[in-house]
Amino acid sequence: MCPESVPSECPLQPKPAVVSLPHTGYDNAVIARERIDFSEYATLRMHQRDILEDEVLDALAAVMSRPRNRPDRRSEVRHRTGGRVLLVIYRRERTRVLVINAMWE
Repeated sequence: MCPESVPSECPLQPKPAVVSLPHTGYDNAVIARERIDFSEYATLRMHQRDILEDEVLDALAAVMSRPRNRPDRRSEVRHRTGGRVLLVIYRRERTRVLVINAMWE
């Protein structure tokens, strides 16, 4: 049994899982560790376009996706999945990433 005074140093304490993505020179590894929220508009359009939330999350975290900044302070990323290209438009905020829109190209 570990002493209660130093529980973080106890080898019996479970360690939190850490997910790390390979460094690609792009900023996507950060996206994978931030809170992702979907705007009402994005949720509606994703439903209309048969885009799954998991597909959007895959696009945001994909190693091969390269974010492109837009003049309106939003960013976009393209990700090829299932023979199609998914375009995701998002805005990085202080505490989260807000998905604004997603569409097939």
